[in-house]
Amino acid sequence: MSSDHWAAIGGFVKEAVRSFNPKTVSVARAYLAAASTFVHWTWQTAGLDIDAGVFTHHNVARFVNQVMSSKSDWYQYHTAQRLNRLVTHLTGRKTSQLDGPDSRAAHPYSQEELLEFRSSAVRRSNAARRGNARVLLGLGAGAGLSAAEIALAKVGDVRAEARDLQVNVRGRHPRLVPVRLEWQETLRLGLNDRTEDDWAFAGYRIPQYPARVIHQFHLDDRTESTPQPTRLRATWLVQLLQTGAPINVVLNLAGLAEAVSLSPYIKALPPTSPGDYRDTITGRVVRP
Repeated sequence: MSSDHWAAIGGFVKEAVRSFNPKTVSVARAYLAAASTFVHWTWQTAGLDIDAGVFTHHNVARFVNQVMSSKSDWYQYHTAQRLNRLVTHLTGRKTSQLDGPDSRAAHPYSQEELLEFRSSAVRRSNAARRGNARVLLGLGAGAGLSAAEIALAKVGDVRAEARDLQVNVRGRHPRLVPVRLEWQETLRLGLNDRTEDDWAFAGYRIPQYPARVIHQFHLDDRTESTPQPTRLRATWLVQLLQTGAPINVVLNLAGLAEAVSLSPYIKALPPTSPGDYRDTITGRVVRP
């Protein structure tokens, strides 16, 4: 958005969000980001005046469908949720509760998206942010750690073993996970020149919710795309299933107790034909 355009809409947007009385700075930033993009669209694209009349549930639905279609389901959901709350606050008009995306569904990243995240890590504005972006990719896409597990990891938990890296995972499901080859150098660069007792993902942690540090990283640097830990883990799990690793090994490495937990990731596997595995099925080829 140009400075001239922000000068035209900024005062209105900031007053709308201020009147909503957000409880924290990060919440205020999230509402400002959603409201500024929305109001700019209603003014420049839809041709509406800059006033409270733009805040309607119909306009929010149009905005999300037309402008946010390339974003993730969860991004669209949270944006619509924030904007509809502002509609209700500013106009008194209520809307029905939005249904969020299916939290059980797995949404692995494509190779193109992963390449963009690699590039984004290099473009970050300072060394600390570049390090965090690389650690997030290395531990998430490289070893399948959850957001909470990434937040608990120390630099010393990543160890060289023969030619590879392994992660000693902390938390409710402690385990040892080898890092995928394509993410090992990324992780090494992210941890470079830091002591073993340092947090692998740097930043202040709230004791009750340490994973908040990753969410805050996204809020503090909106100029670059930040991958979601759940989708990085899904990417890693789907790739692990594609290797043909035994289910008990997959469960152990993922920190899961029951095979049913793998159902969302199995559904995300690319389609295959039984004919492609005929030799394995008939026993001509025996996997180790």
